[in-house]
Amino acid sequence: MLSAVVITFNEENNITRCLGSLEPVVDEIIVIDAHSSDNTRSLALRHGKVKVHMQPWRGFSQSKNDGNKLATGDLIISVDADEELSRDLQLELINLKNTGFGDRVFEVNRLTNYCGKWIRHSGWYPEYKLRIFPKNAYWEGTLHEELVLPEKKTVLRLNGHLLHYSYPTVESHLKKMVSYADLAAKK
Repeated sequence: MLSAVVITFNEENNITRCLGSLEPVVDEIIVIDAHSSDNTRSLALRHGKVKVHMQPWRGFSQSKNDGNKLATGDLIISVDADEELSRDLQLELINLKNTGFGDRVFEVNRLTNYCGKWIRHSGWYPEYKLRIFPKNAYWEGTLHEELVLPEKKTVLRLNGHLLHYSYPTVESHLKKMVSYADLAAKK
């Protein structure tokens, strides 16, 4: 069984796209919402496989770990609310579900959209991220969290893309940079 975990806070502009891309692939979707003040929760609940868990913000790693604990699947796919599975990635995962994931973990290639354009250079691409892993793995770190596997696993790199809509405007990029700088300073 494959569970998806998505952490959210005020993601009404992204959540429908994200969850819609997960629904054909996963058996359940766990959304950990940090008490969004927009329509994130109600939009998420429109998706049949979604369970929304509301809790105060506990940081990126801890929020993801909380979602992992709630998941019932033995494998987890971790997707950010501003990401979606490409159709090719969906088909790869459906095929893996049918043939078996085996005792492996999986990397996906994240392709970022910056102000409406896909960035395929400048260190932003290719950008491989370990995102499909056993439930007993956990996240560590304050900013740009990293996955810790309790035992060595074979890593398989998937061909499809994880589409990342992180920066719709230059202003949103600047705002995120200030937020990350604040987190780094606190660390």
